[in-house]
Amino acid sequence: MVVEMLEKSDLQQIREVISEEIAPVKKSLHRLEVESRKTRKDINMIIGVFDVKDKELETRIERLETKVGIVN
Repeated sequence: MVVEMLEKSDLQQIREVISEEIAPVKKSLHRLEVESRKTRKDINMIIGVFDVKDKELETRIERLETKVGIVN
């Protein structure tokens, strides 16, 4: 059995081939990361709006209950 040792040039060629093969994956992953950040920002904004609206409705209900005489 003959075992060949890889030389630096062989390793460099292997690295280049691997880099070429994973480049599209890296690009897709980056795009997904960007989209994920945008989605998180959108969700946080929506939650913020709902929190404000919820607080406004809570205040209105408390005022109405006070006027009607309902004790909570």
